[in-house]
Amino acid sequence: MFKNQYQPNRQMYKEYVVKILMRGYIVRGIVLIMIADVTCVLLIRRSPVIAVLEGIAGGIILLSLLLMPDAITRSLLTQDQGIEGLPLCTIVFYEDYIALTLPRAQSSIDYALIDAVYSLKTCYVLKVNRNTYIVKKGCFVEGDESLFAAFLLDRCPNVDHLIKK
Repeated sequence: MFKNQYQPNRQMYKEYVVKILMRGYIVRGIVLIMIADVTCVLLIRRSPVIAVLEGIAGGIILLSLLLMPDAITRSLLTQDQGIEGLPLCTIVFYEDYIALTLPRAQSSIDYALIDAVYSLKTCYVLKVNRNTYIVKKGCFVEGDESLFAAFLLDRCPNVDHLIKK
């Protein structure tokens, strides 16, 4: 059995947002910025108006890529505000299921429902259908954290390895 208790923090959510939640948007945004810049340079002599519009579009995409992770992180932290002084999130990994006590809900998850497990610098992220559950590293109050990844991989039939980001 493993028991994890933590209070969500900005660093943990920021890492989750940048490395998992927004990763595809960031990659596509960088490609679009490069296309806008190349188009802007190529069209500057033939059609300066279109070149300026391409430059503005690239700037808007860049600005949104810079501001969006902080906005999403702030939103996630606002949703998970709990009672000060009490453990906010408790996740217990039993032999057959996972029991979750989160800020506004209690539930349980069968290991067979887990689609992917991500290993980030500050946390593990469990992907269950369209939901994700964060397990903060360094916050295990029961169980040896060094054995946790092997335990999780052994219990989850749909997961064959940790995805390290």
